[in-house]
Amino acid sequence: MVAGATWMIAARFAERLLGLCSTIVLARFLAPSDFGLVAMAMVFVAAADLLGAFGLDWALVRQRDLQTRHLNTAWTIRVILGLASFGALALIALPAADFYAEPRIAPMIIVLGLSLLVAAFENPGVVMFRREMNFTKEFQLRTAAKFFGAVVAVSVAVAFRSYWALLLGTLGGRAVSTLMSYAVHAHRPRFSLSARKELMSFSIWLWLSNILTFLRTRVVELLLGRLAGSRSLGLFTVAGELAQLASTELAAPIHRVLYSAYAAKGNVPASVGSVYLIAASAILTIALPVIAVTYLAAPHIIMLVLGPQWNDAVPVLQRLAIAGAFGIFSVGTVHVYWAINKARLETFVEVFWVLCLVTLAVALTPSRGVIGAADAVLISSAVVAPLNILLLRQYAGVSLRATLNRNWRTVGACLLMTGLVTQFIPVAPAASSAEAAMRIVTITVGGGAVYVATLLGLWWLIGKPNGPERDVLSLVQARLRGSPL
Repeated sequence: MVAGATWMIAARFAERLLGLCSTIVLARFLAPSDFGLVAMAMVFVAAADLLGAFGLDWALVRQRDLQTRHLNTAWTIRVILGLASFGALALIALPAADFYAEPRIAPMIIVLGLSLLVAAFENPGVVMFRREMNFTKEFQLRTAAKFFGAVVAVSVAVAFRSYWALLLGTLGGRAVSTLMSYAVHAHRPRFSLSARKELMSFSIWLWLSNILTFLRTRVVELLLGRLAGSRSLGLFTVAGELAQLASTELAAPIHRVLYSAYAAKGNVPASVGSVYLIAASAILTIALPVIAVTYLAAPHIIMLVLGPQWNDAVPVLQRLAIAGAFGIFSVGTVHVYWAINKARLETFVEVFWVLCLVTLAVALTPSRGVIGAADAVLISSAVVAPLNILLLRQYAGVSLRATLNRNWRTVGACLLMTGLVTQFIPVAPAASSAEAAMRIVTITVGGGAVYVATLLGLWWLIGKPNGPERDVLSLVQARLRGSPL
């Protein structure tokens, strides 16, 4: 699992690094409003994509007696739904442009819809890599597709300085991913629906959850684009991308790997809960200080990565970074619910989350614009995190005491680090990119030293109990000795 998680984290960070590098270049050639235009189109594209959001890959990983007919059925369903999604987007392209009073949206939706259709033809055989914990191939597949997409986007941006760079980069990446899926796995799908009942009995719950996840992640963008315009939406979406680097981009790939282990232990919920608690605590130990550094260095990150024309994104990035800290407690719970055959719990959580977020967004966005939208995300994330902790206690045997015992030192060390950095290291906006880079290094090194010293000091003072400190140190020592993980 550790080896698999390493490859998945590497894949995720390779994707994000390529995305970050391309964003740095694109932000110099494109305006925030260009990013906002694409985000406007993506709201409708994501809605159409819900037609095929049954999570069939997860159903295939979970299927205990996986056969060729299951792979062929999953592929057939995806192709049919991909065609339906493309057709739906062709129909709503003009009404969507009228909704935003922005005629450029219509052709953008068509191109992005084509990228969905191309992705629907991906070879389902690649799911076998995940079942076999062979994440090297998935790393190669995802990284190559992202690299090609980034090259296309940057090339178009440099040559034409147009928002079409973002669209063509997306289409190019999807095309390469689909072509490579047939190159790396020998399975050749055929049209079949023979296993539809077996797959859909599980996937229907994932579909409902994906609809709710769409509402949670896109309703704010819909409101913001309508009420505040493309520039505010561009600030929000790009700040969200940067905020995710510090939170879900670390946690999500690890839990993606762990789902294979969860599924094997699904008949014993307490065993699944035990694995989750160990993994979630280790993730928090690593991710929380990164989130704290992101919050503290937000003005300098924006200056260095995006440039001074994006300074209005600083408070948005800070709020979304804090929201990501709460999101760590929620990002992996869905895999636990799936594994213990309680997928309806995820649906319940998403319903609650959507209601909370929509209420806050409707109340705050009209008067406060992009800051109100970010506040809505932050408050709703803070409310949902305790709910997931309680559900894990009830259905997977993850006790509140064990959760607190494993995580209080991490939280305390981060709070002390934040207080000291705020007190002694300047956090005011830098005057140049070079100064911004220096301040980021100072905050990272100084804050990191305080965090590590505090965390290990507290752990040593209370007798070195079992916890994330011991887990992380054991893995590091094993790797340094060259011992098997």
